[in-house]
Amino acid sequence: MEKQSYEDIIHLKRPVSNFPKASIEDRAAQFSAFEALTGHEEAVTETARLTEKKPILSESAIQMLDETMQELLRMGGQNVSVFIAYFVKDARKEGGFIKEIIDDVRKIDSYEKVIHLQGGETIPIADILDMEIYREA
Repeated sequence: MEKQSYEDIIHLKRPVSNFPKASIEDRAAQFSAFEALTGHEEAVTETARLTEKKPILSESAIQMLDETMQELLRMGGQNVSVFIAYFVKDARKEGGFIKEIIDDVRKIDSYEKVIHLQGGETIPIADILDMEIYREA
């Protein structure tokens, strides 16, 4: 094999690019870590996140809830302080979680079947699991 000397190109001028020179940050970015599985960690975290099934209320619990709702309506359904435990459906997967709140009722909407609270929360009546009316002592 014959040794090459590159005599024909060794004295040529270095080629000059017509593009502006990249900043140090842009040049360094090409050597940054490569994440082959973009979003994989988030997907694993989402899969591992636990949700609960919506509890099924007994007939007696449904009756007590109905009696509490009727009493709330008799009281006018406004500016009454209540404790409500209700089921919140998960936006991404099956199931959800139980949320508890204490607030004053702003309005009971019988047409939409929701309770609007002073704090801005809107609770579907069908998702209420427990409710108590707070009376002043």
